[in-house]
Amino acid sequence: MIQKMFYFLQKLGLDLGIKYNFHTYGPYSADISDIYATLNQNHKSVDCLPDIEFSNEEIEIIKKLKEILLNWGKDLKELEFYSSVLYIYQDMYIKNQNRKRLIQAVRKFKPNLFNKFNIEKILDDLKKQGLLK
Repeated sequence: MIQKMFYFLQKLGLDLGIKYNFHTYGPYSADISDIYATLNQNHKSVDCLPDIEFSNEEIEIIKKLKEILLNWGKDLKELEFYSSVLYIYQDMYIKNQNRKRLIQAVRKFKPNLFNKFNIEKILDDLKKQGLLK
């Protein structure tokens, strides 16, 4: 869930400078895993977290993330599929990419989830959230 949250934050426009690769469960960042492990080790001390003030733009991005999580986050497999489709579409090089090739790539990389979810609905939902053009 945390991996996907930060991935969507970046895709919504929050520049975090985090690099992602495609992994078994979709977009994955070793940096996020390291941060999470560090925070988990220091969980008794909230003092390790800095005070953060958000700009209006950042607050809007966080609101969009909240909406995404409310819509897609109830089922981790669904969240995995949404983020995977977005990664394949935007971050993975597909020669002469078009909708047909995208669907073929998603079917190849996520065959079990491809059969579970409606790819056309996923693409439309990603577009409605402003994640796809």
